Amino acid sequence: MQRCPKCGYREKRDWPALLGYLAFAVLYGVFILGFDKAPRSYRLLGLGAFLLFVSANWWNAVRNERNRKEYLRLHPGPTERVKEYVRPNPANS
Repeated sequence: MQRCPKCGYREKRDWPALLGYLAFAVLYGVFILGFDKAPRSYRLLGLGAFLLFVSANWWNAVRNERNRKEYLRLHPGPTERVKEYVRPNPANS
């Protein structure tokens, strides 16, 4: 997700975060506000919400890693920039 450093504008919706918030709200409703002996349908809803929460966090981690690799490719560190300028001299070998 691209974010403007000046104004904070984001290009698109952050779907992994929205799915994570939704899943957490369902988990909270089922397990905290629910009864001590919740029916099986509530427990299955809680399991589905937990799986949605885990998948949303995994999706977000994969996307962040891809964005980090793209950033490092476009903005190499000082050692990579020096390697481009220092060339081995074939006359020394």
